[in-house]
Amino acid sequence: MGEIEGKGSLYSRIRHRFICKQSEAKEFAGTYLIVKRLKSRIETIYKNPFKLETASLTLQFKGECLQKEINNLSAFVGVSLDYVLDKKTPYMPSTGEKGMILLEKVLDENSDVYILDEPEMGMGSSFINSLIIPKLNDLSKSFKIVIVSTHNANVAVRTLPYVSIYREHNNGEYFTFTGNPFSDKLKEISDRCPDKNWTDVSMHVLEGGKEAFYERKRIYES
Repeated sequence: MGEIEGKGSLYSRIRHRFICKQSEAKEFAGTYLIVKRLKSRIETIYKNPFKLETASLTLQFKGECLQKEINNLSAFVGVSLDYVLDKKTPYMPSTGEKGMILLEKVLDENSDVYILDEPEMGMGSSFINSLIIPKLNDLSKSFKIVIVSTHNANVAVRTLPYVSIYREHNNGEYFTFTGNPFSDKLKEISDRCPDKNWTDVSMHVLEGGKEAFYERKRIYES
């Protein structure tokens, strides 16, 4: 299915088994009680093949099968899905890890347009920076359209967007600005507001302001 950082390759494994004492309802997609009852009738008939009531039990079994549209043994086979690391160790991926695998799969698909809504949610910065940002940049270089809604400064800035869209709420009204880091401008689309500086707005919205940005820089350096 994909790689989980620091843990290895994740594989999905489908298991099939005939209904038994260890079977669970989730293996039968809503038919567990029906199949369990039919299995009980089969066992009763098998254990008492020469009793008079066996004929009526057989007719009841046949009637229930027809009613539930069961006409082969596949109805008695439960199906379950689990996950393993490197084909051996059982493992249940976290919500964030599932998102990472799904996002990686989507970005590897061949498409003309990719629309991502906050792809950084529940994911580590190292994964975003080492895998997702390079993939977004590669798609852009391949002339694909990539639309990303994000609060992550690395995604918004390091991908060098051709177009940035910024929404601002002021005095009960919304204003929409467009621009990019190359012109370092953001222009309100209806010309109701003066232009803004792309760097200043990005620094304020994504980094928490210049002071926060440079304070982090000083902490890292020290």
